[in-house]
Amino acid sequence: MKKNVIILFLCLSIGFILVGCGEKSITLKGENGEETKINLEDAGDGNISVNMEGSNGEDVSITSDGDSATFSDGKSEMTTQGGANVSLPDGFPADFPVPNDGVLLTATTITNNEEGAKMYTVQYEFQQNIEELFTKYKDYANSNGFTIDQEIVSNSAYMMYVSKGDEASGYNITLSPDYEDGKQLATLQVYVPTE
Repeated sequence: MKKNVIILFLCLSIGFILVGCGEKSITLKGENGEETKINLEDAGDGNISVNMEGSNGEDVSITSDGDSATFSDGKSEMTTQGGANVSLPDGFPADFPVPNDGVLLTATTITNNEEGAKMYTVQYEFQQNIEELFTKYKDYANSNGFTIDQEIVSNSAYMMYVSKGDEASGYNITLSPDYEDGKQLATLQVYVPTE
C-alpha cells in the first residue's frame, strides 16, 4: 500500500498535465505486473479529486475543495481543514472546552474503521489566561470520569494526557505560551470510539 501511495504522489504531476491535455485517467504498471489506475475525472475548477485503484483491490482517494482535504484508503480516512474557514469537525464533542475567543487554525479528523476509533486534532490561538484554561481542561477530565495520566507544566508548555478506562476515549492537550508574536497556541487531540 505504501508503494502505491508513493507512486500516486509521484504521478500526480504527470496526471495533472494529462488532464490539461484532455486525459482523464492513467494506468501505471508495477514491476511485478500489477496495475494502478489513477482517475482524475473530477479534477478541475480548483478542486482535486484523485482515485487510485490497485489491481490487488487496494483503493486510495484524495479530494480537496480548497478549504479541506480528505485522504481515504478504505480502512481509514483523514480529513483536514486549514485557512480562514476552519471550524470544529463534525462529531467533535460538543461539551469539550474550546474558548469562544479561540481562533481555529487547523482541524483534522482521523477515522480508523478497523479499530473503531476516531481522533480529532484541533489547533487554535487563544488569549485567555493559560493557567485558567489548563484548569478548565483538568476540571473537564475530573467531571467526566477521565483519569489524568500525566501532567507537565514548564515555562514553555502546559501538557496533560488523559484517558478513560479501557475505552478508546481520552485527550491530550498542549498549551504553548508566546509561540509567535506573543500569541498562545493550544493543540488538542481528542480520542473517541466510533459508533
